[in-house]
Amino acid sequence: MNVSVFNLVDGVMNVIVGKSGFEVKTPTAVTAAQGTSYLVWVEVNKTGLAVTEGRVDFSEVNAPPDKKMIVPAGRTSIVEIGKPSVVAVRTNPDLIKKFYEGTLEPDERWGPVLLKVTGRGIPSPNAVNPPQARLMALRAAKVDALRNLLSRPTA
Repeated sequence: MNVSVFNLVDGVMNVIVGKSGFEVKTPTAVTAAQGTSYLVWVEVNKTGLAVTEGRVDFSEVNAPPDKKMIVPAGRTSIVEIGKPSVVAVRTNPDLIKKFYEGTLEPDERWGPVLLKVTGRGIPSPNAVNPPQARLMALRAAKVDALRNLLSRPTA
């Protein structure tokens, strides 16, 4: 797989990654992701990460592969030189807003947004057990909700 690598020395980076691999290297940490979005920032001797979608591998810059942590959506972590990594904690929405507004011009800001759609799904008669039936119905409801979202007329 092809991986793009970006070196961030100072400041904030708003990352939106497609299917190809993407890494951000800072003086103190490395992030690696595929098909996700996140914010990464560098301050004196530390790197912060706030994941907005998907999940991101996060580790100290020279850490062995088994020392990386996986930070899921809605969580924030910090790597600081000489200190243990901060366990991923719930992201403060004000943090996202601060960095998001700092990385885009006002006319470029389109998110993060919350869209609410509904979908319906019924349990499959072919399900092996009730938990499987519930999961299949939930998946069908999500597909239906996405279809409803895409078929909405625009103003």
